[in-house]
Amino acid sequence: MKRTIWIPVMIAALACVLAQTGCWKTDSNPTAPQITSEPLSKPLAQSVRFKLTFPASVKGSPRSLILGETSQIEPKAAIVASENTTPTVTFKLILINIGNASTPTTILSKTVPVDASGSAQTSFNSIPAQTVIGDIHIEGGHISGFSDFHGATDLLAQVENIVELSPKNSNTQPDVIATIIEQILSSELLFPKASTELASKIKTSLEGLDLSTSTIYEDALNQFVNQTMVQASNMTLATNSVVMDSTSMSSLSGLSSIMNEG
Repeated sequence: MKRTIWIPVMIAALACVLAQTGCWKTDSNPTAPQITSEPLSKPLAQSVRFKLTFPASVKGSPRSLILGETSQIEPKAAIVASENTTPTVTFKLILINIGNASTPTTILSKTVPVDASGSAQTSFNSIPAQTVIGDIHIEGGHISGFSDFHGATDLLAQVENIVELSPKNSNTQPDVIATIIEQILSSELLFPKASTELASKIKTSLEGLDLSTSTIYEDALNQFVNQTMVQASNMTLATNSVVMDSTSMSSLSGLSSIMNEG
């Protein structure tokens, strides 16, 4: 059974415009193909909270006390310093800009010190309702031996949203979903094919897969592309992530017939 704790981060949707200069830093990909961007004006998420999920193999279940909009972590779930220094926590929200090849992501990032109780808390303003990756890095400390967490979800407007994060490379569902989105972002062939509600579609495509296998990340990407992107664009993902469209496949089939006749 997986175990969870709540990390004390509140991301509130306040009344400011996201496009205002200085609200974020961006991560662009100038080599990606140019495609039509989504409208800049989107409804805002009411609030966002991070929830940490640990592999079932981790011993010693951390506990948490949820308090309204934020969560206060109890001592057993506190961030533990790994050295004789004050740990810091970097919180990131990576917004996935579907349809925007020139700026595929918008990164909101804040680094805060860990207080005497072992907690760290921050907030972000004006988060649009779209697919996001949540990322936490603990510098100089850890929770249950882990310092890096990520996960993803599709934010909804006017409701409280929860982003479930788990340790990176842990083969847990939040880890696999976030990793697949990161792989899609890094691919000039796959990102233009991505659509809204990306996190939910990846989660659905994971059904029937054994997350404990050493090839889960490759298997999950292949299954998602074959189930979702192939149907929409007649593309297929072959071994070693070689993507071919229907025209290329027809040409390859014709070449194979000629070689067989010879």
